[in-house]
Formats: sequence, structure tokens, C-alpha cells
Amino acid sequence: MGLLKLQKLSDHERQGCNVQIEAISSVAEEIASLSVRNYAETGIDPSHGYNPNWSQYLSYELTDSCVVVTLRYKGTLVGYCIYLIGPFKHNKEILYADLDVIWISPAFRSGFNAMKMIKLGEKQLEGRVSFVMATSSNKHPIDTLLIRLHYQEIEVLYWKVLENGSQESTSSSGQSG
Repeated sequence: MGLLKLQKLSDHERQGCNVQIEAISSVAEEIASLSVRNYAETGIDPSHGYNPNWSQYLSYELTDSCVVVTLRYKGTLVGYCIYLIGPFKHNKEILYADLDVIWISPAFRSGFNAMKMIKLGEKQLEGRVSFVMATSSNKHPIDTLLIRLHYQEIEVLYWKVLENGSQESTSSSGQSG
């Protein structure tokens, strides 16, 4: 069943979603197809294009440094969130998890699906990490959800594009212009 058909479901029909943990290697292709829609909605700067390093995501699984929570409706992936685990940059002895991405198909955003996904991810992380960091973008903020889940705002992220920082600034001969 494709996502387009799922857009026309009634609220009652959408109740049958399953939230579960899955290995990123088993869902990478499905996530890749949905992630294009996610980036179109939430991407910070579309001029940089969209080209994730899927090998890097898969390498997190090899070191047990990734938790993937999926939302499925009758077997079809309709949402996902990915936590990446690593050492805290200010104290290498502390592990933390970064809620790298959460996305749910618009037809399934009502109800408590996002909350269920985050709670299941946190349950998987208990005993493994000291804290979870999550980002709420300006395009589609999830502040209200994070506050309901007892997250605290601790900093604001700023972004500045450096015009000469890309490889495109070199001439076709490979020399700087």
C-alpha cells in the first residue's frame, strides 16, 4: 500500500499504526525514499541539495550507536526517527543521543504517534546514554512536543552560509579563480 493511498484514510482508519525498533540496515531504502519528502519540508537550505551519506548511517549500526524507531501502517513505513549515539563533545566519558531526525507522513501526524516514537526511542536508550538532545527547526517546530516530553530548551542554533566554502568556487581547470 503506497503513501498516496494512505493520505485518504479517516481518523479511525489511521489508529492501527505500529511503533517499533528496527535495524537501520533493514529499513534504509524505505527511509531513503521518505527522507526526500522530509528534506523538502524541513531542509535548512535547499540550495545545498540533498545527498545524505547512507554509508555513515549504516556504520552507526556496526558500533551499536544508532536507534531507529519506525511507524508502520499495515506494513507500510509512514514515519521514522533516528537517534545517533556518541561521546559528548565536552566530556568524552559521557555518552549522549542526538535525535537526528523525526518525520511522519502528514496523514499520520494527528494523535500521539510522534510522542510514542520518541518515548520508545528513549526507552531503548535508557541505561546507555546520559541525555538526549533534540533539535526543533524553524520550518516545522516540534517545541510543544518536546516540552510535553520534559525536554528543556538549552540553546539556540544559528546558521551562516559561507559563500566561498564550496568546491564550486574553483574554475573548470581545477585552479582557484
